[in-house]
Amino acid sequence: MLAACPGKEPGKPPRLVLIGLDGASWKMIGPMAEKGELPHLKGLMDRGVSADLGSVEPLFSPPVWTSIATGRSPKQHGVDFFYANRFSIKVPTMWERFAGAGLRVGLYDYLVTWPPQELPGGFVVPGWLRRDESVWPADLFDRIGQPRYIYKVVEVGGPEEVIANIDREVAEKPKVWNRLWKELRPDVGAVTFYALDVLGHRYWHTEFPQEYDPPAEVDPRFAGVLSRTLRGVDGAVGEIVGALDPGDHVLVVSDHGFKPGFRSRRWGFNTAWLLEGAGIDPRRDGLTVVASWFSVAIKVNPGPEAEREAAIARLQELFSSVRAPGGDPVFNLDVVHVPERPSEVKERHELRQQMIKRQQPAYAFFFADPVLKVLERVVREGTVEVGGVRHPAGRFAAGHDFSGDHDPVGIFLAAGGAIRHRPGRLRLSVLDVAPLMTYLAGQPVPDDFEGKLPKALIAPEWLERHPPRSIPASQAPRLRGGKGGQEPAAGDKELEERLRALGYI
Repeated sequence: MLAACPGKEPGKPPRLVLIGLDGASWKMIGPMAEKGELPHLKGLMDRGVSADLGSVEPLFSPPVWTSIATGRSPKQHGVDFFYANRFSIKVPTMWERFAGAGLRVGLYDYLVTWPPQELPGGFVVPGWLRRDESVWPADLFDRIGQPRYIYKVVEVGGPEEVIANIDREVAEKPKVWNRLWKELRPDVGAVTFYALDVLGHRYWHTEFPQEYDPPAEVDPRFAGVLSRTLRGVDGAVGEIVGALDPGDHVLVVSDHGFKPGFRSRRWGFNTAWLLEGAGIDPRRDGLTVVASWFSVAIKVNPGPEAEREAAIARLQELFSSVRAPGGDPVFNLDVVHVPERPSEVKERHELRQQMIKRQQPAYAFFFADPVLKVLERVVREGTVEVGGVRHPAGRFAAGHDFSGDHDPVGIFLAAGGAIRHRPGRLRLSVLDVAPLMTYLAGQPVPDDFEGKLPKALIAPEWLERHPPRSIPASQAPRLRGGKGGQEPAAGDKELEERLRALGYI
């Protein structure tokens, strides 16, 4: 029998929340915490444990957050590319297992949870790679009487818009999460912040200019923006932790850290604005916008040949009409039918090959790749022509200067209930998070996890009262109809077919 904690039902374990800080790094957190600039993160260190958290390859967010959710490597869970969705995951997530065991699970802005899964008694707000704005339950924000807030990436807009968007995330997300936590009372929850990753890519050089060769020049407008944001994130963590009961467990986790990277410019395109202006409705016309970053990728969903060929022709007409002043085309166009036609066969970047392979079924794929010299001129001169009509370039595209890159070591902090206090920093893997959360949730640990339960984090007296239990994966709780490498139940299969028809999977 589990020990009761203040405010808990007798026999139930303490509630458990994972706070994800995408891109958080000890490189900044360590020194700032020691200076007293991050009191809430420092408070968790002082009453709990901290660790270097080794990540997995490929080192970008969807695979790593899925490894955290499954306890499995990308090779095993199947998410090894960027534009994945929930049906890409080949193995059970711990969220499904918790729900199958009767726990209420709440997920807010966690990656690779779209389309949202029905978690009985819980909720799902998919992360920023979602394909639409659906949440579960559909009336979630009405239920809590809270204005709808879901994090969105700014792909078109200048540095000021990017920073303002991040400031909004840090200010609004903890308030919405706390309302969800209070009103819906999940037993286990996860909420993810993207602020540090977004700004780390753009402004790492402003914190560590001497680590570049030659030393980076710092625009005074953005000096200190990353450390200021980290202080804001610390405040957000404090809001969330402050709303917990004394015995609740809290884990703060990042998918990777940051380090100096190759200085480069990345482009974002306002695809929605272009399509709307041309009278193209993706849902009506059988299209799914897969990407608007670096280049434009649009999947032409299965359907009648005449309709789909007409849609491709409209896309070609629209994107070929995007031109710089003087008439130079901004994009090179590429169409790949499924199966690929002989005239279309050519060597393509591996990421594009993977996108085509993983986004099936499809009738075809349409790609618009920017001609960088022309695009630079468009932005420099300030106007772009679409269909012969001039528009401000800022409505169409924005360049983002990158200077930071992912580092394979992230952060880990834990406190509350079962967590002991240990000074110094331990070493863990992102694959250890799922076994730890499973144990802290009072569940037996399935034997298909690749990570291990880190007993060094648990108070000895707690381990003695609650010895870890293991269970064969085949006997682990599963949510009825849950996806994850197994045949879905009939109702779930019907849902999957509808999603396929809409082009979501």
